Amino acid sequence: ARDKKAHILPIVISGTNKALPKSSMNFTGVQKRYIKIFEEIPYAAFAHLSAQETAEMVRQFIIEKLKVMNEYTLGGSCRITQRMCL
Repeated sequence: ARDKKAHILPIVISGTNKALPKSSMNFTGVQKRYIKIFEEIPYAAFAHLSAQETAEMVRQFIIEKLKVMNEYTLGGSCRITQRMCL
């Protein structure tokens, strides 16, 4: 995005932890997932940042939005860890 001076379109998916539990390859029944496409982050918002800083900014955006989505859709039953990555 930086090289092309392109905007970033953040997409957040909630509920995937229920579909495929950690350390398992067993899909368990029908599970709901929620996908939200947020407004683009304009290039100007990260033009002054390094690639690593830009990635961290977007990562934090996604973590915060996922937290809100999980509270709304899953009743807060899903924890967000710092290991989440893009």
